[in-house]
Amino acid sequence: MKICYAAERSDAESKILQAMRQSIDNYTLDKQAAPQSLDDLVQAGYLRMVPKDPMTGAADWAQQYDSVVLSPDQSSTGLVDVHSNSSKVSPFESTPYQRVVDDPSESRKIIEPI
Repeated sequence: MKICYAAERSDAESKILQAMRQSIDNYTLDKQAAPQSLDDLVQAGYLRMVPKDPMTGAADWAQQYDSVVLSPDQSSTGLVDVHSNSSKVSPFESTPYQRVVDDPSESRKIIEPI
């Protein structure tokens, strides 16, 4: 029973992260500037609210900032990725839910427009 619950939370986290990362990319490409926080995504209508992390039960995502640009027209850098703030380790992949990555390409692929 405990494994099923962990699998559901892990699946929910993956879906939430995918939606937030897509929102970050869409905001950046639309506005030619990266958001400076998750609240920027809410205020601009890319997210209805900052979702709770299923692993921590709070909207306390670890936010990653970098100087990566998604297009040559991008005027400023900022938020590029989010991760769980949980210190727990996935029982399925044996990796921590919280990953601090220096290079965002290691945690997800940033697609550059053609």
